[in-house]
Amino acid sequence: MIRSGNAQFLRPLPSSGFHDCSQKTSFGSIEGYVCDLIDESWEDYLDEMGVRTEMIEAIRRAPLQRVAILRGLEINPDDRGEGHGHKMVSNLLDSFEDLGSNVTLLFADMEEINDFDLTRWYARYGFERVDNDTSAPCMMIAGPEILTEVRRINGYGLCDSIEHCSI
Repeated sequence: MIRSGNAQFLRPLPSSGFHDCSQKTSFGSIEGYVCDLIDESWEDYLDEMGVRTEMIEAIRRAPLQRVAILRGLEINPDDRGEGHGHKMVSNLLDSFEDLGSNVTLLFADMEEINDFDLTRWYARYGFERVDNDTSAPCMMIAGPEILTEVRRINGYGLCDSIEHCSI
C-alpha cells in the first residue's frame, strides 16, 4: 500500500504523548515512534540528524497533530530477501496511522551495504525524498503542501548535478 500522508481521523485518537512502536523479532528489528507535534522529541531527533531549522519550523507550522519517525530497520543478513522488511515496515506504518500520525520521516542510511537502492525501496511505501543528502537522505510521507515546502527549504530538485546542489 502506498500512503499519501493525507490521513483524516474521524474517530478519537489514542492518548496523546510519546508512543514507541518498535518491534524486535528473531529475524530483525524496526524502531519507530509517534509523538504529538508539541512534544520536542521529534525536533530533537531532526536537529541531531542535521536538519535545517527552517524545515523543523515548517513541520511545526503545518496543520498536523502527530509526527512519526522510522528510526531504523535491520534484518539479519541470513533472513534478507524473504519479505521480513516489507512486513515490518508495513506493520509499523499501520501503527503510525492508527496513532494519528500526519507525517512520517526517515533518514535512509545509504552508507549501509545493500544490493538495492534504499530510497527506491522506501518509495514503495509512499516515502518521498525531500533533500539532496547522499549519505542519509531525508524521506517523508506527508501531504503535498508540506512536501513542497520542505523540498523548497532544502533546495531539493533545484540542481542539475549533485555537485551544484544547495545542501
